[in-house]
Amino acid sequence: MIFRKFTGVKFSSLYYKNPPDEEILKRPLPVSELKEEIGIYVKDEDIKKTLISKVEELHSLGYIFVSATLNERTKGHAKMWVEEIEKGIFAVKNDEKILLYKVNISYHYANGALKHQSKYITFES
Repeated sequence: MIFRKFTGVKFSSLYYKNPPDEEILKRPLPVSELKEEIGIYVKDEDIKKTLISKVEELHSLGYIFVSATLNERTKGHAKMWVEEIEKGIFAVKNDEKILLYKVNISYHYANGALKHQSKYITFES
C-alpha cells in the first residue's frame, strides 16, 4: 500500500474546483469517523488494519484529516445518468499532505430521480 505525499501542493492544484486550503482545513474529519468508514468499506482485514494503524500513527504525530475532491464526472443522457465523485482523504500537517485513500461515490439517476447510490474505498498499491 502506497501513501502518496504532497509537499507544497495546494488542494486547488489537485482539482480546480477545490476551495482554498484554508477553507478545507477548517473542516477536519474526526479520527473515529475515518476508522468507522474504513471498517465498513474495506473488506480485506490486513488492509483494514494497515489503514487504521496509519490513521492512528499520523494522528499521534499531530496530523489532521480532511477530505478534498480529486475528480468529478457525469455520464449518460437526459433520462438516465450517473454522477461520480472521487474524494481523497488526506492527513495534513504544516505544508505536507499525505493521501491515505480515495472515496468513490456514484449517484445513479433515472428520469430525474435518484435511484441508487454507491460508495467504495480505493487506495494506491
